[in-house]
Amino acid sequence: MEVRQTTKIALAWDLYCQGVPKSHIAKLVGVHRETVGIWMSGIEGNPQGLGGYLEYYLNCKKTERTKRKVDPISKKRVWSLRDDNNDCCGQKIKKYLTDQYGFSLSVTTIYKILSEKI
Repeated sequence: MEVRQTTKIALAWDLYCQGVPKSHIAKLVGVHRETVGIWMSGIEGNPQGLGGYLEYYLNCKKTERTKRKVDPISKKRVWSLRDDNNDCCGQKIKKYLTDQYGFSLSVTTIYKILSEKI
Protein backbone atom coordinates (compact mmCIF):
# COMPACT_ATOMS: atom_id res chain seq x y z
CA MET A 1 0.00 0.00 0.00
CA GLU A 2 1.37 3.37 -1.03
CA VAL A 3 1.21 6.29 1.40
CA ARG A 4 0.03 9.58 -0.06
CA GLN A 5 2.36 12.54 0.05
CA THR A 6 -0.08 14.59 2.11
CA THR A 7 -0.13 11.82 4.71
CA LYS A 8 3.67 11.90 4.81
CA ILE A 9 3.58 15.67 5.34
CA ALA A 10 1.06 15.37 8.17
CA LEU A 11 3.06 12.57 9.82
CA ALA A 12 6.27 14.55 9.45
CA TRP A 13 4.63 17.58 11.06
CA ASP A 14 3.41 15.51 14.02
CA LEU A 15 6.88 14.07 14.55
CA TYR A 16 8.47 17.50 14.19
CA CYS A 17 6.13 18.91 16.85
CA GLN A 18 7.24 16.08 19.17
CA GLY A 19 10.86 17.15 18.75
CA VAL A 20 12.08 14.36 16.47
CA PRO A 21 15.10 15.48 14.39
CA LYS A 22 14.48 16.14 10.70
CA SER A 23 16.96 13.47 9.61
CA HIS A 24 15.02 10.81 11.57
CA ILE A 25 11.71 12.07 10.18
CA ALA A 26 13.12 11.85 6.67
CA LYS A 27 14.10 8.21 7.16
CA LEU A 28 10.72 7.33 8.66
CA VAL A 29 8.61 8.87 5.87
CA GLY A 30 11.04 7.98 3.07
CA VAL A 31 12.03 11.40 1.74
CA HIS A 32 15.19 13.51 1.75
CA ARG A 33 16.03 15.56 4.83
CA GLU A 34 15.86 18.81 2.86
CA THR A 35 12.32 17.93 1.77
CA VAL A 36 11.28 17.66 5.41
CA GLY A 37 12.87 21.07 6.04
CA ILE A 38 10.94 22.59 3.14
CA TRP A 39 7.69 21.12 4.45
CA MET A 40 8.29 22.36 8.00
CA SER A 41 9.18 25.89 6.94
CA GLY A 42 6.13 25.93 4.66
CA ILE A 43 3.83 24.86 7.47
CA GLU A 44 5.37 27.28 9.96
CA GLY A 45 5.15 30.13 7.44
CA ASN A 46 1.50 29.45 6.61
CA PRO A 47 -0.91 31.37 8.83
CA GLN A 48 -3.42 28.50 8.66
CA GLY A 49 -0.87 25.90 9.75
CA LEU A 50 -0.86 22.34 8.48
CA GLY A 51 -4.30 22.50 6.82
CA GLY A 52 -3.43 25.66 4.91
CA TYR A 53 -0.11 24.25 3.79
CA LEU A 54 -1.69 20.99 2.57
CA GLU A 55 -4.25 22.97 0.57
CA TYR A 56 -1.45 25.10 -0.93
CA TYR A 57 0.61 21.95 -1.66
CA LEU A 58 -2.25 20.23 -3.49
CA ASN A 59 -3.09 23.36 -5.51
CA CYS A 60 0.54 23.70 -6.61
CA LYS A 61 0.45 20.18 -7.99
CA LYS A 62 -2.50 21.09 -10.24
CA THR A 63 -0.68 23.74 -12.23
CA GLU A 64 0.62 22.92 -15.67
CA ARG A 65 4.23 21.87 -15.96
CA THR A 66 6.51 24.42 -17.59
CA LYS A 67 7.44 23.60 -21.15
CA ARG A 68 10.96 22.83 -22.24
CA LYS A 69 12.90 25.87 -23.33
CA VAL A 70 14.20 24.24 -26.50
CA ASP A 71 12.51 21.32 -28.21
CA PRO A 72 14.55 18.47 -29.76
CA ILE A 73 13.77 19.60 -33.32
CA SER A 74 15.33 23.00 -32.68
CA LYS A 75 18.40 21.33 -31.22
CA LYS A 76 18.81 19.18 -34.32
CA ARG A 77 18.48 22.28 -36.49
CA VAL A 78 21.21 24.07 -34.54
CA TRP A 79 23.53 21.05 -34.79
CA SER A 80 22.88 20.60 -38.50
CA LEU A 81 23.45 24.31 -39.22
CA ARG A 82 26.76 24.09 -37.37
CA ASP A 83 27.79 21.01 -39.39
CA ASP A 84 26.59 22.37 -42.74
CA ASN A 85 28.30 25.75 -42.39
CA ASN A 86 31.88 24.80 -41.49
CA ASP A 87 31.57 25.13 -37.69
CA CYS A 88 30.22 28.68 -37.86
CA CYS A 89 29.75 30.78 -34.72
CA GLY A 90 26.62 31.16 -32.64
CA GLN A 91 25.71 34.53 -34.11
CA LYS A 92 25.62 33.11 -37.63
CA ILE A 93 23.56 30.13 -36.46
CA LYS A 94 21.12 32.59 -34.90
CA LYS A 95 20.85 34.43 -38.23
CA TYR A 96 20.38 31.17 -40.16
CA LEU A 97 17.63 30.07 -37.75
CA THR A 98 15.77 33.33 -38.26
CA ASP A 99 16.21 33.31 -42.05
CA GLN A 100 15.55 29.63 -42.76
CA TYR A 101 13.15 28.55 -40.00
CA GLY A 102 11.55 31.77 -38.80
CA PHE A 103 12.40 31.50 -35.11
CA SER A 104 15.16 32.82 -32.91
CA LEU A 105 17.19 31.54 -29.98
CA SER A 106 19.63 33.51 -27.89
CA VAL A 107 23.31 33.02 -28.64
CA THR A 108 23.81 31.69 -25.11
CA THR A 109 21.15 29.03 -25.69
CA ILE A 110 22.73 28.11 -29.02
CA TYR A 111 26.10 27.56 -27.35
CA LYS A 112 24.48 25.48 -24.61
CA ILE A 113 22.89 23.29 -27.28
CA LEU A 114 26.21 22.98 -29.11
CA SER A 115 27.99 21.96 -25.90
CA GLU A 116 25.51 19.10 -25.40
CA LYS A 117 26.63 17.39 -28.58
CA ILE A 118 30.31 17.26 -27.70
